[in-house]
Amino acid sequence: MLSEFLRISPDGTQVTSLYDEEKFSSKAPGIKTIVRASDVKFNNEKGKWYVHQFLPGKRRLVHPQGFIKRKDAIAFEVKLLGKLLMENPSSVNALINEG
Repeated sequence: MLSEFLRISPDGTQVTSLYDEEKFSSKAPGIKTIVRASDVKFNNEKGKWYVHQFLPGKRRLVHPQGFIKRKDAIAFEVKLLGKLLMENPSSVNALINEG
């Protein structure tokens, strides 16, 4: 599922992807920078899981759509971040540069 979100810079020097520990090894050769772009947290008062997206400038956006099942929140998170990676890579690069 995550492998569909892979972006290669126009000059070919940078590959950016959503991290999937099943597909990527930290022992693979090359320089790696891994940054957290989001988190899924349970809201006890509302009884739902929410996606917390990290933004440049150490800001955080809590998406209003809550989920009963954590796996549904994670699926939403992956789709959201994949779209962001493909459509607005500069925002992802900003998180990496802050990392």
